[in-house]
Amino acid sequence: LHSAGRDDSVRPVAQRAQPSPCTRTGPGVAGAIKPEFVDYGGNLVFSGVVSLRRVDEEHGTAVMSFSREPLRRLFAFNVGTSFAAPRIARVAAMVWHRLRDQLHRDPDPNLVRAVLATAATVPEAVQICLANGPDHAVIRACGYGLLDEGLATESADRRVTLIAQGAIQLDRFVVYEVPIPMEFVNAQGVKSITVGLAFDPPVRRRRQEYLGVHLN
Repeated sequence: LHSAGRDDSVRPVAQRAQPSPCTRTGPGVAGAIKPEFVDYGGNLVFSGVVSLRRVDEEHGTAVMSFSREPLRRLFAFNVGTSFAAPRIARVAAMVWHRLRDQLHRDPDPNLVRAVLATAATVPEAVQICLANGPDHAVIRACGYGLLDEGLATESADRRVTLIAQGAIQLDRFVVYEVPIPMEFVNAQGVKSITVGLAFDPPVRRRRQEYLGVHLN
């Protein structure tokens, strides 16, 4: 970062992969996770010295894009959640098209949400930053975490994604058989199976309890 003056100091407010000072947190209705996913939307800086220190914007920590006035300047810089949301929407659109090709029909939006959730992780820097906060601090600030575009759209030799889409009647349950290859069972090291589930519950419009159905 450049300094505005010889005696000025400029340093970022948040460190790399930590929550931005302009981020917004939940919870949503009835304690729902909000936001579900996060992405980079820029950072602010401390500038100046002693009593003159202030929080300011800096192009080096902002999001760069093409300017809406290209005849005046080619690029623009800004900070905010509005710059993170389109990045998440882009990955969601890619997953939607990928699922449509596999299902040969339009996927349910909840299927897209479930696949995205299995491809999200909370950065280690966030967990360290909020380690001394309340138990729900991490999930309240970052939801399920930062999306991995590759994991969201592709399977690989060491990772496979199985999907299912359907409807469940009230007061019923569904059992899914998950094929586990022996290579996975016998492999050394840490292994995991992640399950993502999303659904649209009926709502009560005139009741204090908003959700009409809960899924366990």
